[in-house]
Amino acid sequence: MSELLDSDLNNEPKPSDKKKILKINLGILALYTIYCFVIDKKEGALTDAVLIVFHVGICLLTAILQSVISKSATAKEWFLSALLVLLIGFGTCVSLLNLNVH
Repeated sequence: MSELLDSDLNNEPKPSDKKKILKINLGILALYTIYCFVIDKKEGALTDAVLIVFHVGICLLTAILQSVISKSATAKEWFLSALLVLLIGFGTCVSLLNLNVH
């Protein structure tokens, strides 16, 4: 009970709020990756790569702004989102290109 009061006093977001950031960013990644795969057959991997770069940039910018300006506790989740989008996005780009990576 005292942990709940301490987190409310420090204005820290709940753990479920922190997970929402990751879920939303991974959902956005899934949506535009599916779009690139289904709709844009010829240059889907290139389009996906450009969108991933923008997405990672937005996540990093948000993390930096939250950590520097507002000292928010969710900055870590934004950095983690950027890392996950980059790693998962790279894997999907490789699979869209149909490369055999051994």
